[in-house]
Amino acid sequence: MSIVHARIDYRLIHGQVITKWLKRSDANKIIVIDDPLSRDPFLAEVYKMAAPSGVENTPGRKIVFNQISLNHEDADKLQIIEDKNIKVYFQTIPEEDPASLQKIKNKLP
Repeated sequence: MSIVHARIDYRLIHGQVITKWLKRSDANKIIVIDDPLSRDPFLAEVYKMAAPSGVENTPGRKIVFNQISLNHEDADKLQIIEDKNIKVYFQTIPEEDPASLQKIKNKLP
């Protein structure tokens, strides 16, 4: 099995993944990695139905790209990923131009 697309999103599975990214990446499987979800069989079944969810902006976070919010802790974690030569970029739908992590980090206060 090869990984064709990886996405970090607190919403886990939602409409954009189902309608846009699966088609664009030609993926044949979605794998959700989430510790609390793995311990809750009922909720796991709910996520298998791929119900869309809304956008949330919590205190301490700033909207940095469309409806994507970020704080410095998140940015630091993403930098660790990028430092391992894994391309990190922000792109909510395939039709948008992606923004680099550095460009996004420059938007944080």
